[in-house]
Amino acid sequence: MAALTALLVINQIGPVETRYYGRYETWKVVLAVIGLSTYVIFLIAAARSENPWRKVFYFAVGPVPFLFLVFFVAPQKALERKAPAAFLSQYADKVGPQVSIVSDNYITASVCWVYKRSDVFVLDRPGELAYGLSYDDSKNRLLDIESLNGLITGNAAEKAVVLITSRKRYCQYKSKLPEPVFEGSDDNFVFAEFKATYRNAEP
Repeated sequence: MAALTALLVINQIGPVETRYYGRYETWKVVLAVIGLSTYVIFLIAAARSENPWRKVFYFAVGPVPFLFLVFFVAPQKALERKAPAAFLSQYADKVGPQVSIVSDNYITASVCWVYKRSDVFVLDRPGELAYGLSYDDSKNRLLDIESLNGLITGNAAEKAVVLITSRKRYCQYKSKLPEPVFEGSDDNFVFAEFKATYRNAEP
């Protein structure tokens, strides 16, 4: 626990891009250090105590402050990664019924929930959605990068297409896709909008 406390402090004085907490989350760092330090103090007291009842008491009470504070000190990056609703809500006006939505298995459930859609395409990896996508009426919902290109640029393309995925995966896909007409992102996710008019592009 002492090492964890030290690592947290070292991380926060390191390069900005590697920090767990953002520049406006210093108060969270302070609370986290207090909680961890308190835990360390109680563990040391438990180790030194010769009274078995006090030893158990110190050991049991030690994590209480930290467990209480953990709900308040979670880094914003972690919250956004686990709960992307705020990011998705920013672009709700771009995902009307005439827009095809493509997402990855990690965020598809959130996309369906936030946009109230049940027709979202899944890109590349089915993940935990594999069973549902195995049904005949859903098999066409799983796309690879070629199928996504076809959805955007094919002769049958009539709708705008929106791709919502993680920044890491988007870096892998971007060079294989047309240039988006709109691209929004945060530290974790990317929202890219493609227009079906690419299918009519002439040299």
